Amino acid sequence: MQSNLGEFPIVVGKAIKEPEYKRVGSKDSPVCSFCLNVGKRKDTTTIFVNCKAWYKWAEYAKSMEKGDDVIVIGHKEEREYNGKTYTDLVVEWMDFKENVETSAEIAPSGKPYPATVKFEEAPSDGDLPF
Repeated sequence: MQSNLGEFPIVVGKAIKEPEYKRVGSKDSPVCSFCLNVGKRKDTTTIFVNCKAWYKWAEYAKSMEKGDDVIVIGHKEEREYNGKTYTDLVVEWMDFKENVETSAEIAPSGKPYPATVKFEEAPSDGDLPF
């Protein structure tokens, strides 16, 4: 099964249900799984991306609610289940869209984000800084 995800994809989508948070393994590691609706194909079928967040990202992702707009940067990881191959996007960075738009410094949980990103408008004269 071929994946449409690039090597280090960036996806923006809407959470289709509440995330599944649990602790696994002998080290009781936190992991949070969630699925995003990221758009439609030409034939109008919906494109879904399964995401998996570990450790600090799992703790952050568990505050997600159905319908939240989410931005994720990660890497692909393939897994087999019942004879089929599935591709997950393993979170390396994520945030909720409203936080990026407002450049908020505090997560909804009241704790600082694991990483903070601020966006600036590009110069209107076309002179980019790189």
